Amino acid sequence: MASAPSPTPPSAHRQRFARRLLLVQYNARLPPRSTRFRWPDARTLLAIQPHLYSDLLDPASSSSPPVPSPQQPPSASSSLLVHPKTKTYRATQKYEKTFLRELTSRLQDAVDQESARLKAAGGVDETEYPEVDAALLERYAELMACGSIAGTQPATRDGASSMLPPECEHVTYLWQTPSRSLPFGDHDICQGEDRSALLRGFAAVTVREEGSAISKGTTGLKTWEACLRLANYLLVHPELIAGPDRRVLELGSGAGLLGTVCAIEQKLKSRPDDSPSSCRPTGQTWLTDVPGQVLDRLTETMEMNGLSRHGPYQAYPLDWVKLRDQVQAREAALAPADDDGDDILDFLARIKPKLVLAADVVYDPDLTGPLAKTIRVALESALDGSDAKALVASTIRNPATYQTFLDALVHENLMFSAIPIEQKYMDPPLDDAEGMEPVPFFPSVHDPACDGTVELLEIRLQR
Repeated sequence: MASAPSPTPPSAHRQRFARRLLLVQYNARLPPRSTRFRWPDARTLLAIQPHLYSDLLDPASSSSPPVPSPQQPPSASSSLLVHPKTKTYRATQKYEKTFLRELTSRLQDAVDQESARLKAAGGVDETEYPEVDAALLERYAELMACGSIAGTQPATRDGASSMLPPECEHVTYLWQTPSRSLPFGDHDICQGEDRSALLRGFAAVTVREEGSAISKGTTGLKTWEACLRLANYLLVHPELIAGPDRRVLELGSGAGLLGTVCAIEQKLKSRPDDSPSSCRPTGQTWLTDVPGQVLDRLTETMEMNGLSRHGPYQAYPLDWVKLRDQVQAREAALAPADDDGDDILDFLARIKPKLVLAADVVYDPDLTGPLAKTIRVALESALDGSDAKALVASTIRNPATYQTFLDALVHENLMFSAIPIEQKYMDPPLDDAEGMEPVPFFPSVHDPACDGTVELLEIRLQR
């Protein structure tokens, strides 16, 4: 029986872009039903469906999330800083089921369209019509049969399972980097050659996030929009964070994504010493937040991404209110009443930060003054204060609170200006880009009209 003529299949470049498109968004845990989730067109989605189980769902190409505890943080052997071969953590059962529901629905639509085309063209037996990939359907059926149990990781094919606290998700952001080899161990080698090749030249950062906006009394356990935008901005301007004598201080690090991205970029651009198995970092990064649970999460994030706490990347307790009190006490030639010997001013004088970063930290009017003072003191601590600067990204949800922060900057005699938030994109193939748009790294479904606009301030000392 003669075969019906078929349209030209999507090019290999287009298929690779589509697979990467889904990988980047899936691992960032974007809601798949959001209008801002970018799906490949039906023809391309159908072409890449044989790869999707191994790309996204196969336990062999991802790790079960660890169960962190203060006594035993995740081992650095589960590093997500894997270049050029990348591991990612498995999604929660809830997210995986939601994603598969949307994916299989779209694939069924694509199958119906192609079957209708083949039927209209004639010459093709119905047994040769396309079908939705059996592995995807089987996995979706397993999840439906399991029901929805908060915090339960789906069992792997060997029967193992993992438990996490409710509403907890490991989110991984992937981005392309200049090709460069790093001395990684065997634990960094991703199983599955196809997926490894797909992610060659990519770096990754993973954070464990709480599903609630405010969890356990703090906003610091979730990554917010301004953090994603600033992280991407730094990819456009890597010279700000990686290079000779680059010293980066992040304030209010929260879950630790932004500072960890800086540390990863510094590590990727390390210069080999005499020993081929060692690297000399091109910069230092300090992630800071209030002591307690948030600082513990910072340490966990660094460990999870293979960053030693005893190297050039460190987590440190820094309370803006305590710093303000120390400044006032020094000005009055007094010691703070609650001074425990951990002097923040001495810490800043010791590290001499050249770049101060903060994202989504302007939310409490009572903290805007201490924050502005902390920025000023940090910039004054630099070796050359005129060359140091701060970048503060904010999602403006409450204009009055944001204005309070701007007023506090003026009070601290700081210059500031809003600058464009340039972004780095994953570009579609030039030879087959019809209907495809560039996709930003560190993607989100943020809607400025509903969720607030993001503004980036460049802040310097008055000359």
